[in-house]
Order: sequence, then C-alpha cells, then structure tokens
Amino acid sequence: MTRILAAAVAAILLAGCQAAHATADNDAADAKAFLTGIYSNYQTSNEDFTPLETPGDYFDPAMVALILQDQKQNDGDVGAFEVDPMCNCQDYGKITADIKILDVTATTAKAGVVLSDTMAPGERSIAYDLVKIAGHWRIHDIGYGADYPSLRQHIIDTDKTN
Repeated sequence: MTRILAAAVAAILLAGCQAAHATADNDAADAKAFLTGIYSNYQTSNEDFTPLETPGDYFDPAMVALILQDQKQNDGDVGAFEVDPMCNCQDYGKITADIKILDVTATTAKAGVVLSDTMAPGERSIAYDLVKIAGHWRIHDIGYGADYPSLRQHIIDTDKTN
C-alpha cells in the first residue's frame, strides 16, 4: 500500500512539473512572438513605423506614462528619444533580429536581441525586460549595454534636466 501511495504522489508531482514546464515554454514562445512581431516592422526601410506613436501597444503602463510625459514636456522636440528605441537607430535598412528569451516566469521575461542592419556595419545588442499585462507581453525597460543600461532611467534623467 505504501508503494502504491508513493507512486501516486510521484505521478502527481511529475504531472505538476510537466505542466509548469509546458506553461514556461508557452510563456517563452509568447514573449518571443511579441518581440518578433515588433521586429517584423523593420524588414524594409519603412521609416514610417515608430513604436512611440502607439506606445501602449508595446510598453507597460508605467513606461507609457514616461513616454507621454516626455513627449508633452518636449512639445514635439526630441527629448529623451534621439533614436528609435527598438532598433537603437535613426535610419535603417532591413533589420534582422536574433531573439533569445533568457529567463521567463508567468509574468516577467528577459530577452536578448542581436540586430543586424543592412545600412549599418556590425551588430547591436539590446536587452529587454518584459512584463505580462492582462495576458499580453509589454516592454518594461530596454537596455543597450553598459553605457546606456536603462531606457526608463534615461527618460527620467533627461526629463529632469529639461
């Protein structure tokens, strides 16, 4: 009887682990699909696309508030955004993105993206902190390396000096 009970408990635990793993895989796939969708806009040099026109489609509510504050405070001038935050560029050709989900939970994800641009030599690396809001992934912050580790902090710092 003890062996049967132990086997039943082990089966339940294994099923729970498999379900959690499947959920994490789905979350990772969904986070990657979100970023892939963003970068699909950069497949041609269609510079009409800017994520800042509809920030709620891409950023979490706190980041949207910072973006809108920056736009209002700078009355149409550049403000904190001297470049497109998704490609870290002003002009671009065709951009390809190698997207890796580095860590994922049910509500957060970290991703690394390496961009190649037909108009710019070399590669650019971008780090994303994502959050899930009402079942949809949104950008909480973007980092561009040691010299520019947080877009969120850059907006705050820039708006303090303007």
